[in-house]
Amino acid sequence: MQPPKILGMIEKMHKATSSKPLYFLNVFFGVALLFFVFSSYWMFLPQTDIFRKAIYFTLGGIALSLLNDFNIISTKIIQIN
Repeated sequence: MQPPKILGMIEKMHKATSSKPLYFLNVFFGVALLFFVFSSYWMFLPQTDIFRKAIYFTLGGIALSLLNDFNIISTKIIQIN
């Protein structure tokens, strides 16, 4: 089953390999997003509670991403169903 045309175009752009010109756009976009993530921490003073909570959320997100990458969560969900 094929996705709708616009979703197919987005999927094609998302899967750009190094031989395609869009590859460098994807790399630049990824680096820009990473910069925005780290620069958002400069909005808060490190001594404040909100900064501490942001660090906890970040560490939790990293942990969940790593668990998902190793298929620990997805295999548990499949086994439950």
